[in-house]
Amino acid sequence: MLEYYDEVGHKDWTHAETGADVLKAQHPEFENWNQGIHARSGVACADCHMPYQREGAFKISDHHVRSPLLNVNRACQTCHKWSEQELKARAEQIQDRTMQLRNVAMDALVALIADIKAAKAAGAADEQLAAARKAQRHAQFLLDYCEAENSMGFHAPQEVARILGLSIDRSRQGQLSVRPVLIGSGRNAPGRPADGNPWHRERERLESEADADTHPGPPLVHRGLFFLSTVINYIDRQTLSVLAPYLKTEFTWSNADFALIIISFRVAYAVGQTGAGQVLDRVGTRNGLSWASPSTQWPRC
Repeated sequence: MLEYYDEVGHKDWTHAETGADVLKAQHPEFENWNQGIHARSGVACADCHMPYQREGAFKISDHHVRSPLLNVNRACQTCHKWSEQELKARAEQIQDRTMQLRNVAMDALVALIADIKAAKAAGAADEQLAAARKAQRHAQFLLDYCEAENSMGFHAPQEVARILGLSIDRSRQGQLSVRPVLIGSGRNAPGRPADGNPWHRERERLESEADADTHPGPPLVHRGLFFLSTVINYIDRQTLSVLAPYLKTEFTWSNADFALIIISFRVAYAVGQTGAGQVLDRVGTRNGLSWASPSTQWPRC
């Protein structure tokens, strides 16, 4: 996939701080599931996320689409004859270990971005940064590929660990490629450059800002608002599923009626997402969120 994007020269946007042409992975659930033990065992998405249930004399798929960990008895124990606690513990252990490796990959990528920014500030030419930018492009896509997949490694833990390892390697290789530019010596020598080197001053400034958070006021408020808007967005996605048993009783909906409601929501979501990314690229994240947050919350008022 990455080789194809490189071959055709595709990019989703240009990184504003480093100038790298970067890519955005779009929820590769099928690709990851296809590399895991459940796919090789012939288990499909609906088997775990929409397991069979009884409605009177009928055996139907549960239209309450959700994580199997919220329905271990029907979703997991049909095949796995261990206790719910044991099965949940196994899944959560895979996810916790994946999260740890994902954090390492993210730290490596951020370090590479900081090095490229510092080299640009020190006057590095584009050709001197080409290898580092390509490494950022690859490392960021590989990390995003794992981050955008919703199982947090559970669908294919070995494959996700392999991809995150490649991301870490690409980030570190990118740092090595830009090091001669940073220290101005033409060699990949370890250690810090001399105090008179402009990169040294820029790197110390970046590290100082990261450690001390020189803007404790508005940035924290912005982060909080962004966090809340994201949380509300994800709560919206789960509300119908959580309320499904009550809504079906209250309004005497059948499973088919409820399925149509869920499908309508997902169709609207897909249509809106198609153009939202391009709009945000044009107007900027700040302006886009400033418009989107009130407009999406207004119907609740």
